[in-house]
Amino acid sequence: EQKSVIALAPGDARFGKIVLSRSANPGGKVYFDDVVLREAPPAFGARLSGDQTVNKNVETLVAFDTKDYDYANAFNASASNYSYTAPEDGLYEINAALVGASTDPLASTHKMIQRIKKTSGGSTTTISEVYGTVQAGLDQFNSSVSMNLELQFGDVIQVYALLAVNGTNTIEAGLEKSYFTGRKIS
Repeated sequence: EQKSVIALAPGDARFGKIVLSRSANPGGKVYFDDVVLREAPPAFGARLSGDQTVNKNVETLVAFDTKDYDYANAFNASASNYSYTAPEDGLYEINAALVGASTDPLASTHKMIQRIKKTSGGSTTTISEVYGTVQAGLDQFNSSVSMNLELQFGDVIQVYALLAVNGTNTIEAGLEKSYFTGRKIS
């Protein structure tokens, strides 16, 4: 009988222990062929710990201040940074989703823009700009993006929001609402 098992250690783990065994029943000898140990590829997942207020027409860095996982310790969740720095060259899958809310009764006539920016060699460029959609009657704005992106060691990725809406505007917290994830795929 052939079995395959994958176990993931916490992103901050620096050691591991693996025990290969078989119960006494039905007895006999156990042979293991081709045991392969691999380091998990760089990957991260982050979210907001609380709703974030956003001023009208001000591009705002989204405060992804809570790491759910970080295999390579490359996500910076500290104030005014909230960024992922590529720990090695490669092709990365980057995902971001935002849910915004407004107290503006005319929110359906306005918009939210989600931007993903890359800083490489001191130069920052917008690599994705997505216009949020409005959910009728809820005054909510939703946007999401998933992309494959070639990154070089040290490239920095950040997510920004721009709401062109009056009233009190927020980016809503919660993993099911606003998140930022990524992983190296090759």
